[in-house]
Amino acid sequence: MFQATRAWDESTASSINFASQLFNMVDEISELAKVIDKKRKALKHDALRDETNVTQAESIAEKARLKHESLGADLDKAVSASRGESYPVSKGRFGIARKSGAQVRFNVGVLRILLILN
Repeated sequence: MFQATRAWDESTASSINFASQLFNMVDEISELAKVIDKKRKALKHDALRDETNVTQAESIAEKARLKHESLGADLDKAVSASRGESYPVSKGRFGIARKSGAQVRFNVGVLRILLILN
């Protein structure tokens, strides 16, 4: 009978120890889940910020490309005008006439002066 009681006590102690270990594991897993959720939200926020930055950079690059093409066309016109070639007056957007060779030469001259001053 004494052995049965001792075996029962040992079994009870093992069960209590197992339950305590399970409880500790649950606490650790809960803390890990909180940390993971916090990091996930931070990564999501960073990804959205980076995506916005990329979109803005693409927009700026497209504007710069269009400006570069426009200035290149103006330079071609100025060079052609300085050689004595002429272009027919053509309509641009919204029916506004495009710049003549003399106007382009003036604008290129002004740009050169501004670049020299800066």
